[in-house]
Amino acid sequence: MSGTKLQNGTARNILTIQQINESLVRGLARVWQCKKMAEKGLAVQERAKTLGLNKRTFARYMNLCYLAPAIVADILEYKNPKHFTLRQLMDLAEGDSDFKQQEKEWEKGSAKMGFCSI
Repeated sequence: MSGTKLQNGTARNILTIQQINESLVRGLARVWQCKKMAEKGLAVQERAKTLGLNKRTFARYMNLCYLAPAIVADILEYKNPKHFTLRQLMDLAEGDSDFKQQEKEWEKGSAKMGFCSI
């Protein structure tokens, strides 16, 4: 995700809502790739290297395997909160594996940011 650092130290997202949503969908596609490689029994370092990721980023993608199905469905149906980035999605997946809690956090993001409609 890219952003621009402003003089006052805050970051401003320079992507459109559609671009943000597409990055979430691409993120989910990458998760599928990671999962398929894991099922083949490849070592973590091999999987990460094949996808051009470091081990930490690879692990964050793997955490997305444990996202609540309702969240995945929302993303694929373009019903994600506006401005909800892939990094925030990874933080959400990393923070809690309880689907109900994830959905609650997702709803909070929706309430704060509004829903995306493309």
